[in-house]
Amino acid sequence: MIQLVYVWCDKILRNFFLAILVLYRRYISPDRPGLVSRKHCRYWPSCSVYASQAFQRYPFLTAVHLSSTRVLRCNPWHKGGYDPLH
Repeated sequence: MIQLVYVWCDKILRNFFLAILVLYRRYISPDRPGLVSRKHCRYWPSCSVYASQAFQRYPFLTAVHLSSTRVLRCNPWHKGGYDPLH
């Protein structure tokens, strides 16, 4: 029974964060369509795409960990580049 509740909560949380990421990419992200073609992200794929992939592939806590470490790596001292989700 506890495992069933865990799976149910995991799915709800993952879907909630996926919905937030969709809204972010559509309305807030500097890489959204319709803006002047300037590259704002250090990484490819962008952090929001990376997080979306993590929430689709992994359990909630693993996806939070992967997404958080990716965002923390996004700083002026890191070169960025191609960084796919494993």
